[in-house]
Amino acid sequence: MTFNNGFYQVVSAMVDLEAFSYALTRALAHISAIQEIQTKDTLEAWGDLPDAHEYCYGRHLYYEHAKHGIIPFWIGLDITKNATHVVITFEQKLMDSLELKQHIAGLKTVREDIQSSRDKANYIEVRLASQDYTSFCSSEDPQFLIDFINEVLSVL
Repeated sequence: MTFNNGFYQVVSAMVDLEAFSYALTRALAHISAIQEIQTKDTLEAWGDLPDAHEYCYGRHLYYEHAKHGIIPFWIGLDITKNATHVVITFEQKLMDSLELKQHIAGLKTVREDIQSSRDKANYIEVRLASQDYTSFCSSEDPQFLIDFINEVLSVL
C-alpha cells in the first residue's frame, strides 16, 4: 500500500478525527439528557446533498425531551471540499411532526447557518459557527461542543 505524498495528509486527518471523537465523548459526559446509542464515531454519507460532502464523521444519539420523549439526532464533522463543520442534524419529518422545526429555525440569529437545502429536504442541519470551530480546533476544549449542543437542544 502506497500513499506517496498523501501519507501525511491521511495520518493527519485520522489524528484530527480521533481528537474530535475524544472531545465529543468528553462533552457528552456533561449532558445528562443525551443517551448514547452509538459511542464511537463512524464515517458515513449524511445530509440532503451527499455529492457536496467528502464524508461525514460522527455518531447517532438520542435526546430525552421532557414533553416529546426521545428525539434522535446526529452530531459530527461534515467535511466538504471547501470546509469542515461541526453539525447537528435532525430528520425534518420528525421535527415537523413534533412542531419543533420553527424552534430550530430560531437559531439562525445565534449560529451562522441553518441548512434546509430545498423544500423537500430530509434533514435540518445546525452548524457550529466557524469562529467557534476554529477555536475548538486550536484547543480541543470540549466546552465548545457542550455549549453548542446545549444551545441547540435548549430551543427544543
